[in-house]
Amino acid sequence: MRHYTLLLLGMLLVLSAWPNENRQTLGGDASLSQIPDSADLRTKHWDTFLETGSRAATDQTIYDSNAWGHWQISRLNQAGSVYTIISPAKGDQWPVHAQGSWIIKRAGNTGSWEQAKIFLRSDPELYIRLYPHGNRTHLDVLAYGAVLYHQVIIPLSFRQVLTRPLADIIKMTADIVDWSVFSPNITLYRDLRDFADKIRQELPGLRYAEDGALDEDGKAVFIDSLLEQPAAAGLNCSGFLKWIVDGMLYPINGSYLSIETLKTRMITYRGSSFTESWEELFDPFFGLDWCRALASAAWSTVYNRQPAAPTAHDVAEPGFALMLTANGALPGKVNYSNFPAPQDNTGVHLSGLKAYLFLLASREPGTMYFAQFNARDTKDLVLRRYFHVAAFLPYFDDQGIFRVAVFESAAETSLAAVLGNPRYEFVNLIRMPILHRFQPPRLP
Repeated sequence: MRHYTLLLLGMLLVLSAWPNENRQTLGGDASLSQIPDSADLRTKHWDTFLETGSRAATDQTIYDSNAWGHWQISRLNQAGSVYTIISPAKGDQWPVHAQGSWIIKRAGNTGSWEQAKIFLRSDPELYIRLYPHGNRTHLDVLAYGAVLYHQVIIPLSFRQVLTRPLADIIKMTADIVDWSVFSPNITLYRDLRDFADKIRQELPGLRYAEDGALDEDGKAVFIDSLLEQPAAAGLNCSGFLKWIVDGMLYPINGSYLSIETLKTRMITYRGSSFTESWEELFDPFFGLDWCRALASAAWSTVYNRQPAAPTAHDVAEPGFALMLTANGALPGKVNYSNFPAPQDNTGVHLSGLKAYLFLLASREPGTMYFAQFNARDTKDLVLRRYFHVAAFLPYFDDQGIFRVAVFESAAETSLAAVLGNPRYEFVNLIRMPILHRFQPPRLP
């Protein structure tokens, strides 16, 4: 018993911290319509585990069952607050963040309700937060630190909500909250996962080379000069994305893309009179122009039509306006900070990238994205530069766990590495198709 109490306390401390990728996400979740529910147990154990307040002097853990399975119900005292944790069994464990778990918090000295957290999937960063608002209840929906919905009104008191099934909460807020993003159909991501595997299989034959790419004849050249590379030729980040697109389009048109064409500056679609004078010296928009040219070539070839405007495939949808701040919960409320909307030619701020990719993957299953990382040069010029590009393939695996395959500079890296890079400020995303046939060119 003491082992489980200490485990729960440790998990509770972790869950109050800023989200990170080190916590274990568990698979095998159900859709929200089939989520394990503890409403009957919350009612049954109301007097002993929820309606306690300052009377809860000692920690306690019991086990009970309902039609959904076995549950662990615990009461913990921590830092002047009383927590009731109701978690369904996941195998032979009761993870605090298992899908359907509730964490209910009260002030230890007054017994007043503060908030409740319900995990929508067995992922510590996908949950809803409930908190009292007069004789009603407010609901926030959070994903990877982003507040997707804020202060959605539930026309019931907080006490009433605490004994309601989650299905009732979903039904009462369905006109406002898009709950479908938490019930992915994993079969829709198989093509994307297969495409990621095809890229992985080819990586051992690649290597990195500064400014390197393969031209329309498959010859290894330098992008800037178009001169042939010496022995041990390779690809840089831009050349690598061209290699991916060439591999998709070659089975259709039997040729590779022209570097000279991809290098064409799209001055009328980005920049300003201030940046025009720096085009030749710094080429600050190279990564953005290059990826837009790749997208235009890919989409027009796949659908056999005239290329659309260079910006036609940019991701510009609004995502969310608030983010959870690093110092986490305050007494009775949560710290949120404003989050900027995606900006034209700039994209989404790096801190919200994982949440943004989660929304895109949920709403556009099977889409690949080319990313252009950019930041302002504050040393000599206040000039935004696009200095690196990569490919993102966001998907849900066979266990329903959200993942992002990241490929850059002739290698597979990770989203954690991207988020931890201090050089990046914003990321512009461009939609890319994926094809079943993939025949990329070989390095000489």
